[in-house]
Amino acid sequence: MQAPERIRPPRSLPRAGFTLIEIMVVLAIIGGVMAVVAPKLINPKSKMKDAVREFATVTRDVHNAARLFNSTYRIVVKFDEKDGHSYSIESAPGNVTSMSEEQEQALEKDMSSAKEKLEEKNQFSEDARIIKKPVRLPKNFYVGAIEFGGRSKAISEGVARIYFYPQGLTDQALVHFTDRKTLNWTVTLHPITGRAHVYERKVELRELRE
Repeated sequence: MQAPERIRPPRSLPRAGFTLIEIMVVLAIIGGVMAVVAPKLINPKSKMKDAVREFATVTRDVHNAARLFNSTYRIVVKFDEKDGHSYSIESAPGNVTSMSEEQEQALEKDMSSAKEKLEEKNQFSEDARIIKKPVRLPKNFYVGAIEFGGRSKAISEGVARIYFYPQGLTDQALVHFTDRKTLNWTVTLHPITGRAHVYERKVELRELRE
């Protein structure tokens, strides 16, 4: 008599989907990320404010580097309407005297190579020890103008340079940031201490003098 065939238990089906706990964990992670990222994506003011504070931090680092490396540093601000406003850092060994307002105006008008020769003499070159590459401001955000103590006019086009010296001194400068609508910030640099202060409004040089 043939033994009855043994009935095998059905194979368990592969697990499909996620448990409720796993779904809740994933949602919690997504919610945490969105809580951090969403405000900056929704509110452009956050990006602009961060950009201003980053610039202020860079000025502090440049001021310290000038003393540490016994070099003259400068922040080069480019008012580029096509590709966006940006800034970079250059340095030259030792103490380099910056050009006066009259010298810069004369060289801007001079179509010869006098300006290039002066730059070669000063030996300024890009310095990547603080920032690796030029920093471009967020979209629709600009450097409105830069005021300098001792200069009659603010710079609002072309290129502006803010100097930091190995003795710890720096140019007295007011860097105005704006979205050209309603938002304005000003970063001020103290000429003796090099300290940067951020104002969430436009500040004129005459206000500081008063």
